[in-house]
Amino acid sequence: MKNNYMTYKSNKTHFLLLQLILFFGSLSLLNAQVYVPFSQRTSSYTPTQTVYNVKGDFTMIGNTNLTLQNYGNTTNNNSNTMVYVDVDGNSPIGLGGSPTFNSSSANLTFSTENGAIPSCSRIVFAGLYWTGRASQSSSGTSNTFNVTRTINGTSYTKQFDKRKVMLRGPGASSYTMMTATANNIYYPTNTSDYIYSGYTEITDYVRQNGLGTYTVADIALRDGNGGGTGYSGGWGIVVVYENSKMKYRDITVFDGHAYINGSSTPNNLPVSGFNTVQTGNVGIKLGLMASEGDVGLTGDFFRIQNLNTTNYTNLSHSGNTANNFFNSSIVTGGNTRNPNLQNNTGIDISMFTLNNTNNSIIGNNQTSTNFQYGSGGDVYAIFNITMAVDAYIPEPEGLLTVTQLNGVNVSAAPYTIQPGQDMTFTVDIRNQGTEAINNAKIVIPVPYNATYVPNTASGSVFFTPLPTPNAITFNPTLGATGSIVWDFGRLPMPTTPNQVLARLTFKLRATTDCTILNNSACGNAILVNGTLSGTGAITGVVFNNRPLIQGFTNNGTCVGEPIAQSISIGINGTNYVNANCQGVPAIRNFAYCGSGNTVPVTDVVSSFPVGSSFYNEFPVDSNTIEYTNANPFPITPGSTTTYYAVPAGGSGCFIPFTISRCNKIIANDDAGSSVVGAVGGTSFTNVLINDTLNGNPITASQVVISQISTSNAGVTLSGNNVVVAPGTPAGNYTLVYQICEVSNPTNCDTATVTVPVSAAIINAVDDSGTVNGATGGTAVPNVLVNDTLNGQPVVLAQVNLTQVSTSNPSVTLNLTNGSVNVAPGTPAGTYTLVYQICEKLNPSNCDTATVTVTVNPSPIVANDDSGSANGLTGGTAVPNVLVNDTLNGQPVVLAQVNLTQVSTSNPNVTLNLTNGSVNVAPGTPAGTYTLVYQICEKLNPNNCDTATVTVTVAAPIIVANDDAGTPVNGFAGGTSFTNVLVNDTLNGQPVVASQVNTTFVSSTNPGVTLSGTNVVVAAGTPAGNYTLVYQICEILNPTNCDTATVTVTVNAAPIVANDDNGSANGYTGGTAVPNVLVNDTLNGQPVTLAQVNLTQVSTSNPNVTLDPTTGAVNVAAGTPAGTYTLV
Repeated sequence: MKNNYMTYKSNKTHFLLLQLILFFGSLSLLNAQVYVPFSQRTSSYTPTQTVYNVKGDFTMIGNTNLTLQNYGNTTNNNSNTMVYVDVDGNSPIGLGGSPTFNSSSANLTFSTENGAIPSCSRIVFAGLYWTGRASQSSSGTSNTFNVTRTINGTSYTKQFDKRKVMLRGPGASSYTMMTATANNIYYPTNTSDYIYSGYTEITDYVRQNGLGTYTVADIALRDGNGGGTGYSGGWGIVVVYENSKMKYRDITVFDGHAYINGSSTPNNLPVSGFNTVQTGNVGIKLGLMASEGDVGLTGDFFRIQNLNTTNYTNLSHSGNTANNFFNSSIVTGGNTRNPNLQNNTGIDISMFTLNNTNNSIIGNNQTSTNFQYGSGGDVYAIFNITMAVDAYIPEPEGLLTVTQLNGVNVSAAPYTIQPGQDMTFTVDIRNQGTEAINNAKIVIPVPYNATYVPNTASGSVFFTPLPTPNAITFNPTLGATGSIVWDFGRLPMPTTPNQVLARLTFKLRATTDCTILNNSACGNAILVNGTLSGTGAITGVVFNNRPLIQGFTNNGTCVGEPIAQSISIGINGTNYVNANCQGVPAIRNFAYCGSGNTVPVTDVVSSFPVGSSFYNEFPVDSNTIEYTNANPFPITPGSTTTYYAVPAGGSGCFIPFTISRCNKIIANDDAGSSVVGAVGGTSFTNVLINDTLNGNPITASQVVISQISTSNAGVTLSGNNVVVAPGTPAGNYTLVYQICEVSNPTNCDTATVTVPVSAAIINAVDDSGTVNGATGGTAVPNVLVNDTLNGQPVVLAQVNLTQVSTSNPSVTLNLTNGSVNVAPGTPAGTYTLVYQICEKLNPSNCDTATVTVTVNPSPIVANDDSGSANGLTGGTAVPNVLVNDTLNGQPVVLAQVNLTQVSTSNPNVTLNLTNGSVNVAPGTPAGTYTLVYQICEKLNPNNCDTATVTVTVAAPIIVANDDAGTPVNGFAGGTSFTNVLVNDTLNGQPVVASQVNTTFVSSTNPGVTLSGTNVVVAAGTPAGNYTLVYQICEILNPTNCDTATVTVTVNAAPIVANDDNGSANGYTGGTAVPNVLVNDTLNGQPVTLAQVNLTQVSTSNPNVTLDPTTGAVNVAAGTPAGTYTLV
């Protein structure tokens, strides 16, 4: 069917050529493309539920809305003329109010499995799909197009929209327009043979209309010859329903748009999230919807992966073959269709059960599988796959009951409440299954016409240990008006199946919104329900959004069926409305007098219940237009139009409102001239000059002009002029003004005047100054003195003065008076300081300038000094050389300078750098010495001066004092005086020998001499009084001398001459005494002749004589005898 490039060949030739292409391996001409990935379709009521876990099933119905002009069971639609199917018989109830151009129908029926009564089944989800090919080339692929037909002699033109179809349910007297949103599903304009597919949810519609005949009309299709691919089109409905008598099934609805153009390479479609039964045979049911599959082209397939293998089973049903799966057949369980054709010319809708003997395809506890599809030459597009597997699902039960209304106990419906009164509910929670449930959660959405009463939700748990997290909260963002959430935790197996394991209690309050209460269609019923979710503790099977029940039907045909409908509580709002809502209009008007031709939905949405939809009429039918953000409300000048807000889940609630449009008044924008903000002025004269009323220039008397806003308070409207106040910052400002017609004050328009405000010219001029670095001071009194703003001298109040940089942190800018100051102690040098002035009015209007600051060093003077010190003891010659030095004319202190000794003429004369003293070391020779020192300013180390200190070093006073020695026996000799230094002094202190050189000067007897420092008398020194002169000279100062005299007494040795006697012969004479000295002593020792001078003093006889040479006393011969004496 699909080879566009063989448009004029017969079907047979076309197919054979395809086979030849495949045979030669030219598969690049054929392809498969998934333009919209298949995903799990969810209901708007349960957006997180991707798998429907139900006791129940799904069913499909559908039909074609095009057929062959010359129908044949095996005739393809390509290159053949197609005609509309229109089973309505041209009744004037279609799109646009004119008769339908195309329509077909099918009966919706449900299963009677296990004795289930179809009318007792509850619809969980219903989705409407439609498809078509209405173009042959990209020149005709718009999503909307016009078709004209003549019916019963009348010509009608419809604008078809591929996103819109008409639906009529059982017993409905008119059609309802169904619209697909932009992403539901695919509407190609230049790809995939222009085959489109659409979708919209119809759950509410099917619930309201029930079982029976559904007709779909005015699908966007063309009749005629559609070329090599051909025209086709039709629709399908998939319905998921539940019935307590039926088996558990996991049902997944997938949709997307997969285009196949002759690709035999399998394309994968993975399916996951279901949970098959734990034991026994697993039943599998599939449903598919596709477009453009041909009865006469084979090779297309659809297959499923076998259990635990990589092999696949090719699928088929009673209306096709495994080698031609997509063959324009509709097989939906034998339900009635009109028309009931075998060849549906491009529409495939099938629902069939797979042969899963011995669970060869799907096994127990399986959660996923894979499908493959492809084609050997046919072109088709798949857009729906629905799958049901026999499943196991945990069975929690939540029984919702209303217990009190306005504090009064109630037990049975009907229920009634007044606005603002509270309703108390309980939910009894049971576990009817065969395993505990983990992560159990209960969610109660709050209806649009009620509110949650804060802090009233509480839970009671009737088992131990308590579950976790066991947390009850109100989530205002969950659902349109918030939800009560009990995050329960683990729900255990009960002792008995009917045991209540837990109970939730909460309160809701009936609305007091007059907009809702004024409308009897909206304020008369509050619908309350909720859901359960969790995971089987053993099987891990997840269930979501299981609805709460009111109980079980106990009479009629549906006895024993759970009542899953919401609890309905009527609102009796008459008294409240009469007392509180009289000032609230029944129909609210929104007046728009702007220049636009539409009103955005966002302008009115906040005035209506959250989630409301907006239409041009109610009830919604085939002619109804929905208004959205993409389709705003149209308005016409001078008109008032009624629209309708329909709350989400409102069950027939609608709120009418009107939108009015005034006569056209236009305020046009203006552009003002630039004004210097500092001085101000008029930017625009007469803003009305280009404004119009009814297309004519406005005069001031026709309107009231007012200022709405300004982006700067300095830009204002003065009369009709826009003025700028002095002191307005520079910038591009806008002023919005409004003109309102005098005769119609609500007919207004606004315009914007753009006002450029410029900054004044600012000029910062360089400065220079000088200062002494030691004392610091002001180098420049005010940097602003030569700066200008708008040509005038700057004053500090006009600018923000900032220091940008400085080359020395001690050179700073005083921001309060503009002076540049140098801190005391700043080194000499040339420094720069950059400052910036920014206009306070316009902080970004700035200029910078540089201040050059010359910092001079202080005059430094080192004056010569002199001093003296005793060289012996040393000492301080000058206490502080700095005492007469000056820095900047002031006495220098050591902390200000670096003091150094430059030179000294004697190393013992030194400068103490810590206190400035000149010191003479002990033992320094006397003399006049010089020491040169230097002082350098610490602040400016090169700022120096030198001076000379003259130091006189004096010798110490040396005194040699006379001494008197002790007498010394001259015969024996000895020391007359020990240590002549003993009474001598040097510098007033006793001299020690090491300090002086002691020398012999003279002696009055050479026997009296100086030995060291002792005066000694040599042995044999004659007795007498002698003097010895000695000199002491300071070793340190050899010329520093003194002399003294030592008086020495030398005594004679004791000499004893003892009498002698002797005898001699006088006649002969002789020696009477041989030696008179023999008994004499000298110094106590026998005298020797050598020691004494021996002399004869006297003799009594001259013949008796003393021989002085020998000491003998001799008698001369002839000496008369006698006794003689000799002295």
